[in-house]
Amino acid sequence: FIDTLELLKKNNIAYFGAGLTLNDALKPLFIEIKGLKFGFLGFRDKGSIWSDRNEVITPEINADLIIKCVKNLREHVDFIVLSLHFGWEYQLYPSPRDVRFCRKFIDEGVDIILGHHPHYPQGIERYNNGLISYSLGNFIWDQNFFGHTNSSYFLEIELTKKKIVSAKVTPFRLTSNYVLELLRDIDSYKELNSISSVLTDKGRLSEKWYFITRNKIIEMFMNLIRIVFKQKFQLHHFIKWLEILLHPHARYTLRSFFFYVASGKAIKYELNKRS
Repeated sequence: FIDTLELLKKNNIAYFGAGLTLNDALKPLFIEIKGLKFGFLGFRDKGSIWSDRNEVITPEINADLIIKCVKNLREHVDFIVLSLHFGWEYQLYPSPRDVRFCRKFIDEGVDIILGHHPHYPQGIERYNNGLISYSLGNFIWDQNFFGHTNSSYFLEIELTKKKIVSAKVTPFRLTSNYVLELLRDIDSYKELNSISSVLTDKGRLSEKWYFITRNKIIEMFMNLIRIVFKQKFQLHHFIKWLEILLHPHARYTLRSFFFYVASGKAIKYELNKRS
């Protein structure tokens, strides 16, 4: 990671959200384009892979810290862009918690939020005077394609002084040869609109997230069954499973699922699905 930072500096490529100290990582990146001043801030979700690397610091998402940084930055720029590395991988919808976080940051002065990490395109919404893209999907990523990992979209934002005028999306996909192919068909736009429409419907988002948490828990315990019964039991496999179970995302998933069960919503959502 240090090599990457040094390479960026050597080639005069600006970066933000990382540094050798927390103060360095919290420093905003300032860019001026056509008379408009932008300030960029970057944070990551708890438990992401860099948290165990002492050689570089990437600040964790902390609402109070982010709001403090936004307040300090507000009077110096026209637009604040907040980059968040967060969310469950391979899901089409952000969690209700992440939606609440993002809207709170908009209320506190952020103008544009760009999310990344799920590898799937998630929704986009205009909230009050801000714009939130929960995940643009994969741009260039050399992984085996499955589900929606080869689907993404460009986001083009039109701005004037102190105002977001409009936002335009252009869907694209990566071919099996990792060639970018723009999509012009109406179905690609309909799919993104359908995902985005869930964000403004609290009940639908809650129901979507219930099934995500339910399926994640089933997956976790099926993995445990395989470790104990279907494979030759090895302690390090079980320890690895426990580490996954203790990951902040997993803990949040368990809490969410038990909330749905305790509140009776789980039964309601299951019945709705079967009707």
